[in-house]
Amino acid sequence: MLQRFKIENLGLIRSAELNLSHGLHALTGESGAGKSTIFGALGLLQGLPRPRLRPRPGQKTGFAEAEFQLNPQHHQTIIQRLAQEGIHLGSLDDSSPRAIAEEMKSSSITSSQSEVIHPSKQARETAKKLALDSLVIARRVEVSGRTRSYIQGQVVSRNLLAEIAALLFELTGQDSAQGLRSPAQQLVALDKYAGLEKERVQFEGSYKQALRLAQEVEELEKSANDSALRRDYLEYQFKELNEIDLNELTDLLENESSLAQEEKLRAAASEVETLLGGRQSPLHRIESVLHRAIATEHQTLESLADHLAVGLEALQAAQLKAEQIFRDLESGREERELAGRQISQAKELALKHRCDVEDLHKRKKEIETELKGTDKIELDLAGRKKELAERNAELLVLAQELHQARLAATTRLEVRAKEELARVDLEGALLEFHLAVGPLGPSGHTHLELGFSSHSAAPAQPLGRIASGGELSRILLSLRLSMESEGTTLLFDEIDAGTGGKTAELIGRALSRAARQNQILCITHWPQVAALANDHFLVEKVVSKKSQDGDDCPEGQLQRLSKRARESELARMLGGRNASALAHAKTLIHSLESESPSAAKRQEGRIRRVHAA
Repeated sequence: MLQRFKIENLGLIRSAELNLSHGLHALTGESGAGKSTIFGALGLLQGLPRPRLRPRPGQKTGFAEAEFQLNPQHHQTIIQRLAQEGIHLGSLDDSSPRAIAEEMKSSSITSSQSEVIHPSKQARETAKKLALDSLVIARRVEVSGRTRSYIQGQVVSRNLLAEIAALLFELTGQDSAQGLRSPAQQLVALDKYAGLEKERVQFEGSYKQALRLAQEVEELEKSANDSALRRDYLEYQFKELNEIDLNELTDLLENESSLAQEEKLRAAASEVETLLGGRQSPLHRIESVLHRAIATEHQTLESLADHLAVGLEALQAAQLKAEQIFRDLESGREERELAGRQISQAKELALKHRCDVEDLHKRKKEIETELKGTDKIELDLAGRKKELAERNAELLVLAQELHQARLAATTRLEVRAKEELARVDLEGALLEFHLAVGPLGPSGHTHLELGFSSHSAAPAQPLGRIASGGELSRILLSLRLSMESEGTTLLFDEIDAGTGGKTAELIGRALSRAARQNQILCITHWPQVAALANDHFLVEKVVSKKSQDGDDCPEGQLQRLSKRARESELARMLGGRNASALAHAKTLIHSLESESPSAAKRQEGRIRRVHAA
């Protein structure tokens, strides 16, 4: 139950505080006075991701804070969830206010009086003394739209605030009724009012997991396709490198210089042997000249012959030596040529792989490792496909279970909704749930279309096409009141929009009945609804001061109405604060007094006392 709600510097409101109890609470005021600011502040506490509400003009930050008495239905769930985040009820320590204050000072966020805006000191002092069934949530918003969320004075994520707030109160805005025109929103409403939200959220979680898995499979398939092409290329590279004995290549590279020298020596020896051998060789010609010189027996030529003989002997020795060197080296020629080809091939591969020849062995291992990686992708893909198939099969089972639960719920909901519709001036109206199995999506495979007929004589037609705005409001209210709940905080923003007169009174009575077991805060423009509340709050717009640019700065002020002030406000709502309107207001209050939650409780008390006597 919402016990206290405080707003500082949001929208038109400088500062406002509501202290609430059980029952029906009405919030009224002229259009533009600031009622929507109050409702927007409640939306801020629900963790809306992009709140439209901004700080009051001239302020850098605004703040909303609420204190709740926990509903026994969600008490343990909230305690356990907060404990997971290290937050414990009643554990608000003295450092929390200072920590938030310092944080806001560092952000240069101050009020016009240069006072730090933070959860009220009164709330913090109260929180220290709270029993374990109370909880304080808060959120601040800056001009830029940036927000900060708090639970028990500790900074928390917006998602955690939204998760906890959903267990604390329900918010139904003016656009909620219009949302019923959408089949998707109709399904959301069915799950909400049939008590299937938990199952829906669980299915959405499973669906998102399956969706992420499907994306992984798609990415793996793409990787596998790319990998197949890459694998062909790698296998070709590996085959090229495998044709070279890389272990022997190291020795060849070390002996490359000596192998080249041997080949040069063999070529030189071959050239010498060719030059000195054969009939036209210099050696043969010198030998012929020597024989002729000896044959002349001339003394001078004999001396020349001696010299020629010495030279011939040296050349013959050189020829023999060249022949021997050539024969020795020619026997290893093929091996040297093979080694040369291998070295040349290795150098070409090194150029292709953009590495040194000495690193080809390392490159071969890298390719081998990458090839094994392509095998792993194939294995991962097969495993993920199997997992996805299993997950999709589970999803179909879950979707069918959720669909059956919805079918069973609609049977009960149609009966209860018909009863509630009759209580809000839609006697004989039909609300039919047409469920069918459609494509699988985040909410299952249920396709829903609400059929509506304002009277039993006409067949039901699609709700979104034929229902008026007033009918949509009453249908939404009837669906919510069809849901069994006790101790729930329900907040309605003009749920009676599009109605009036007798219908507004019936809506008020329906809210009054629901408020006997729940807490309801209702923003309304109808005196018939406000007159049934056991607490009446008024929002008025006044000009309190000049803004920084010199223009009038209106301010929304909130007050709880006394009996006399309430009569005056109802008179205004009836058409004016004249004597006849005031008399009408008094009559209205007196005639509807017995319908209020407090009157019902007093009646129940009298009945119990009579039975006891």
